[in-house]
Amino acid sequence: MARHHKLIQNYGLFWDRDKVDWGKNKATLLGRLKVRDDPVDFRGRLGIYALYDREFRLLYVGQAGSGNNTLFSRLKYHGTLHAGTRGLASRWQYFSWFGLLRVLKGSPELAEPPKTHQTKRADILDALEAVAIEIADPDLNRQGGRLRAIEEYLQYEEAVEE
Repeated sequence: MARHHKLIQNYGLFWDRDKVDWGKNKATLLGRLKVRDDPVDFRGRLGIYALYDREFRLLYVGQAGSGNNTLFSRLKYHGTLHAGTRGLASRWQYFSWFGLLRVLKGSPELAEPPKTHQTKRADILDALEAVAIEIADPDLNRQGGRLRAIEEYLQYEEAVEE
């Protein structure tokens, strides 16, 4: 019997691009569940993401995970000036992401995707609706997305060493 699998495993809402370590050697995209938890690096996250301007207006929605694209590589791409961004690089300030891979308990690592799984239709619909609501924040959706059983990670800032 196939085991039940959640489509969206975790997410982060309205992370600030200025708090991301974009460094060449030590680039990180850190988040944590609770203030005292060790940070998890979400650079390699697979899933979808949304970019917002300084007034939290939705500018762009994309996916991370096709080919070698990860959440970090897609964000970095959108943060650099080149013809493909159509002026997006200077317009976005915040991003939200919705990940497909679990975080291994007691580890800063992400789990590999399961080889086989069955996701129920109701779970797929709930996940798609929840992500759309969280990304777009429509005025008439007062209930919010159904992400209650999914882990929300808060953006983590490393202490700056002087």
